[in-house]
Amino acid sequence: MIKKVVIIGAGNVATHLSKAIKNAGFEILQIVSRTEESARALGTLLDVQYTCNPAEINAEADLYIVSVKDDAIATALSTFNLPKDALVVHTAGSVPMDILKEFSSNIGILYPLQTFSKAKDVNFKEIPVYIEANTQESTSKLLQFASAFSDRAKEVNSSMRAQVHLAAVFAC
Repeated sequence: MIKKVVIIGAGNVATHLSKAIKNAGFEILQIVSRTEESARALGTLLDVQYTCNPAEINAEADLYIVSVKDDAIATALSTFNLPKDALVVHTAGSVPMDILKEFSSNIGILYPLQTFSKAKDVNFKEIPVYIEANTQESTSKLLQFASAFSDRAKEVNSSMRAQVHLAAVFAC
């Protein structure tokens, strides 16, 4: 069961997702960001610990959510020393799950289908959140987790996620 979360990233998606996670009753142990300014801003908003130092990442989380620019996922994770069996997910719609394989044996995707702006509030309960993981146990955990803050959490495979993402890009 997922109870404790570390958020890696402090941009638009990370901000809205973090607020939804905290409002659903989960404990956010830490916000980790590239810059101290963005880490502090989100950490202060949520009243949680923050850092921009990869060596200080909290190793006690049940889930590590990587919510950075798509092309920065692998680079960001390469600076951390995460527990090898940690459940690590990213939030990108177009990036394969396998990009996470070298960082953990327990990987997945938590993809909220929404365009986010820090200035515009959203009702996360109404946002589709697509789940994918490399094991059935992780899939079940992620689906239960996402269902706590989205009424539209759904398991998908890579092909379905890519199609939904492409359609959303065209619609946007």
